[in-house]
Amino acid sequence: MLPVTIIWHDNGFSAPRPKALELGRRVMSLIYVGDKGTLMDGLLIPEPKRKACGRAPKTLPRSPGQYQEFYTQVSHPELIRCGYNRKLEN
Repeated sequence: MLPVTIIWHDNGFSAPRPKALELGRRVMSLIYVGDKGTLMDGLLIPEPKRKACGRAPKTLPRSPGQYQEFYTQVSHPELIRCGYNRKLEN
């Protein structure tokens, strides 16, 4: 495993300002600093680097919403893909 340094900040104290963060932007709560870039609240910083990378490709099917998923699973149990659609035996 690669070495990791974890810094916890709480009670109104903020994390150290990342070198990649643009002036005028405030430090958010979750920051990952790596060899190839910095993520702050799930976004690559600085912004020009994020725009150059573009969006990640969508590789998983998107949800139609929790209510539609629930209705579909209740009305069509044969479509359940999680493995819990088997009858329970006593």
